[in-house]
Amino acid sequence: MRKPAVIVGVKHWSFGFPYVIASDFLTGFRARGIAAFHAPIAGRGTFYEDLSQSHRVLFTVLMNFTHESARLTWQGKVLTWQQDNPYVMMDRVRSAYPDQHWLCADRDGVENAAFYFGARHPAMHLPHWATRFDGDAGPMPDSRRDWERQRPFDLLFVGSIREQEIDETRRRIDAAPPPVRVFARRLLERIHSHPRDTVTQSAFALEAELGLDLSRSNFTAFRQILGQVDFLVRAINRVELFKRLKGLRITVVSNDVSTIERYAGPVQTISPSDFVTGLVAMKQAKLMINNLPIYRYGATERLFNAQYRGAAVLSERNAYLEETFGDGAGIFLYDPERPDGIGDRIAAILADRDTLFAVAREGHRRTHAHHTIDNRVDAILQAHGTE
Repeated sequence: MRKPAVIVGVKHWSFGFPYVIASDFLTGFRARGIAAFHAPIAGRGTFYEDLSQSHRVLFTVLMNFTHESARLTWQGKVLTWQQDNPYVMMDRVRSAYPDQHWLCADRDGVENAAFYFGARHPAMHLPHWATRFDGDAGPMPDSRRDWERQRPFDLLFVGSIREQEIDETRRRIDAAPPPVRVFARRLLERIHSHPRDTVTQSAFALEAELGLDLSRSNFTAFRQILGQVDFLVRAINRVELFKRLKGLRITVVSNDVSTIERYAGPVQTISPSDFVTGLVAMKQAKLMINNLPIYRYGATERLFNAQYRGAAVLSERNAYLEETFGDGAGIFLYDPERPDGIGDRIAAILADRDTLFAVAREGHRRTHAHHTIDNRVDAILQAHGTE
């Protein structure tokens, strides 16, 4: 009898996020007794046919690419994990392949897979997870003081803000034709006034309100505008956050802290700003600030990675995090639309070390139990583990 197998076709030519995701999928499936093989990048020849002689291939798993854009030379079920919002990566994700299936990190992609991707099958929600790429994080210390001694960084931020990119995005919107420009500006306003709606929900509602049909008449422009507005909301939220953190001791993993220091004052910098450097810094942090894309029902890997490594997390609020954790129950949550007072709240969190440690421990416990690659692989196999 042929053994079950999967093919991992995640692009892995650089040592960064895609490399880590490919490694996670390989180890995750193998830990469940499924043989996992990395698809060759070039010279594929008879790779699939040869593998099929000895194994029953369940599916090929990709990230952000489709059967067509990954240029697979074989047939069979293909699962694409869309790890970002559905309106980004426009040249990669639309597919006419009949056995193409979608795993989406946020609800927006799940609900609108047919519109954005041409999906023929129902999409599945597959949130990000905590990686073990740098080794197992191990148990939390029993003692709060031991935990504190291991963590010299009071407040950590992993990422960057570049005001130049904000200005450039605004100029691109301003240069758009009048109907598109008006739509983009109004969408920016509506996202702030309807924080529970997905970006796509807001965009469709605004189209109806303005009497536009941009999503059908100019699909490419529609997706570009949503991507630009998404970036602006996220970047502006970061600026507004750091404006209120002046005077706090902040450690930042970034290659460019000029914008952060313009608003928050001098920070301690860790570079280079690569994926693994961020993981190492999380092991030394008491509290990490997490800034989300416009996920209404999802979370980034950064949040889970910090919790997995024993740091407490302060994150923007959304329905997924409220249901999965709850403010003060494994995570601290704040409203990015109302950032006033966030500096005082962070100072209070850091001052109450017993509560800080308790939240870090609970976040660590829940992420180890529910948000690793093992959990995500189990969900994939439950939905797609049979031919």
